[in-house]
Amino acid sequence: MARNPANNRHFRSLALEAVRNIAAALNPRRLFRFRPGALKRPSRVHGAAAIPVTRRLAERGEVSPENRLLQVARKQAPRYQSVAREMWRLGFLPSKSRLYDFTKFAPQDFLTDLQFAYTNALNGPYAELLDNKPIFHAVFGAVLPVPAAIACAFGGGMVWFTEAKGPFFAKPAHGLGGMGIIRGCFEGDSVRLNGRLLGRMEFQAQLASTGEPYILTAAIEQHPEMASFFPETVNTVRVLMMREPSGEAFVACAVLRLGTSSSGGVDNFSKGGLSFWIDTAVGKIGQGRRKTGAIFESHPDTGAPVSGRCIPHWAAVLDCCHAAMAQQPGLQYVGWDLVIAPDGPVLIEGNNHSGVHMIQAHGPLLANARVRDFYERHGILRHVPTTSL
Repeated sequence: MARNPANNRHFRSLALEAVRNIAAALNPRRLFRFRPGALKRPSRVHGAAAIPVTRRLAERGEVSPENRLLQVARKQAPRYQSVAREMWRLGFLPSKSRLYDFTKFAPQDFLTDLQFAYTNALNGPYAELLDNKPIFHAVFGAVLPVPAAIACAFGGGMVWFTEAKGPFFAKPAHGLGGMGIIRGCFEGDSVRLNGRLLGRMEFQAQLASTGEPYILTAAIEQHPEMASFFPETVNTVRVLMMREPSGEAFVACAVLRLGTSSSGGVDNFSKGGLSFWIDTAVGKIGQGRRKTGAIFESHPDTGAPVSGRCIPHWAAVLDCCHAAMAQQPGLQYVGWDLVIAPDGPVLIEGNNHSGVHMIQAHGPLLANARVRDFYERHGILRHVPTTSL
């Protein structure tokens, strides 16, 4: 279920070669040359004296975040005619007018959508540790509890690391926002997907047909308390962490993500899942929100009470996140995703470009002085729209 030292050693030795092929298949510019130990020391240009975000983006040949976001704003504008122009002038997509409480909080206390777009480059080259899921498992799985790696699929072939049995998740190597995730179950020499029973080769061909490299990991049995909210999805905790110039990492905030009958088998907020605020001091769950702006204290499908309950193993959750930050000091900004298993937390993912809308649905990030200082120090808050809607 969780970390298996023998499996991790086998996985690490095979995956480090395999992930180069996976990264190259996605985009040759993203090929990451992993050298053992090289990522444990921050580079001279990273951290407090980091290269400005805009320069990093230019060096990577990426389209301007403002131009990319402006296209989204223009598509949303017809549905929010009365507020669209003003929202964009402030740096927000029009849809945030119904998700963020601008009647209670000042707009300048929220991280805007434009500012958020630039957080993608905060980790510099260390982002590949998080963006590339096979690399993530190989590096962090050596020292922390992660789901057991079953196989990597790329180029029409499969590299198997352990015996395939029971429930599993197949994730695109560079997938985002729950896109492309496949949930299935190995049954002998067959694979059950959405009620259909496929042969191993047929399943392999299906993965190859997507054109995306995949990593397969064993599904984690979640704690009964977590399953009681909504048992149809694996419900996770997102912990957003940032690093001070001194090297100390701190927890900015945390939310509980719950799946729903409309979220397509995942707990992602953007797909219709719920976000519940967590008091990071004690792990107590607060109010929940949906991307429509609706507020919940109980789960809308199961009726299970959520607000007021506590996340199991909360102290261990925080310890795991701090250990992950300590393991790779080059990381400056990460949204850690964890499944709470019966015997403790399991680290399933680190998000380089962690979404903040599911966090700011509960209140503005910049109201926290320490968080504001982090974004200011990295030049994120100076970004404002230069083009009108």
